[in-house]
Amino acid sequence: MNIRHVLIDFELLSQMLDFPKNNFVELLERCEYDVCTSREEEIRSFFYEFLTYANETDPHHIQYQHVNTFQLSNEHSLLVADYLLSTSIFEIKKYTNGLEAMYKRYNFTRNKCRPDYLPELIRFAPLLEDNDEFESFLNNQILFPLITMISNISNDKPYKDLLSFIGNCIATEIDLIQRSNYELWAEIA
Repeated sequence: MNIRHVLIDFELLSQMLDFPKNNFVELLERCEYDVCTSREEEIRSFFYEFLTYANETDPHHIQYQHVNTFQLSNEHSLLVADYLLSTSIFEIKKYTNGLEAMYKRYNFTRNKCRPDYLPELIRFAPLLEDNDEFESFLNNQILFPLITMISNISNDKPYKDLLSFIGNCIATEIDLIQRSNYELWAEIA
């Protein structure tokens, strides 16, 4: 029996990490209403730091910061294979082919060219039907790369706050899954 209490709008989190479009601030404000209302103050503070930055910054500069943060450095790239594997093209191809097969099995249509693009992984995650598979995917394919990325980004990069917020949202979701599993075991025992 699977009981899932998804408190995160994964699509919204995915869009926040994607390249910012002209409606980016509106997207963040929607997040404030949809996601932040149920989060602890410490977690929300990461989001509000980034929202303040976005409200005070020219949209083109936000786009520049996105490119500067995620596309000009492998140390905090949005391509998850950079964190999970060595630089072997064979290993990366094997990993991305495995993701492609998983996407196909769940009829998931990607928006980007690389299957290991973090926003796509976030968008895909809630499709996983089994709680154990969902939890493992969140831990290994999303949270671990996020933590590595956050630790590699300097504090002066505004996207560090957004990544910290998203990482905390994912960690909270994992915690809820683990509690649900514990409650199921308690009922069975």
